Amino acid sequence: MGFWSNSSQTTRVRRGYRFLIESGISDEHAHWYWAKSVSLPNLSISENTYQLGNHVYKYPGIATWEDITISIVDESTRIKELYDAFVKGGYVPEIGDPELSVIYDDTVDGLGKMKSSESFTNGAYFKIFTLTDEGKPLDTWTLINPWIKQANFGELDYSSDDLLTVQLTISYDRVNYTNTTLQQIIQ
Repeated sequence: MGFWSNSSQTTRVRRGYRFLIESGISDEHAHWYWAKSVSLPNLSISENTYQLGNHVYKYPGIATWEDITISIVDESTRIKELYDAFVKGGYVPEIGDPELSVIYDDTVDGLGKMKSSESFTNGAYFKIFTLTDEGKPLDTWTLINPWIKQANFGELDYSSDDLLTVQLTISYDRVNYTNTTLQQIIQ
């Protein structure tokens, strides 16, 4: 019997492999079933110190949400979708490329926060769910104004048969967190 078992109370431990990412980045797929891993949001609070006589007092400062990292498997069109999101967000590819003329808007003057966020989520949302054993959402982390800060499109290697993995670093302003209690799930 594990440490989380208690005869008077039902408790479930969250498992690291039960998660789901949901986003509006792709019109056809809202759930990122191609995601291998994701780091949950981390909150850092700065510290201010003040000296009064021979004593130092510490006070909390500004709360900052740290970037998250997502590792995805390149499943047919994922790299193209990400590249298109960069272009829609204001990245200016070589002008005159006929393949990009459909998504490139010549009125865009470089990357912008709102345009990048909207192109990444289709103006919708970006959520990370932890799931129960039955696949029901337990925790929901909704990232507000997310945008792709960094994309590492993987590494090719003849000596390996690993899947091509893309690493994304996502920056955002803040998080809305909701938790579904076990009693709500059971009912």
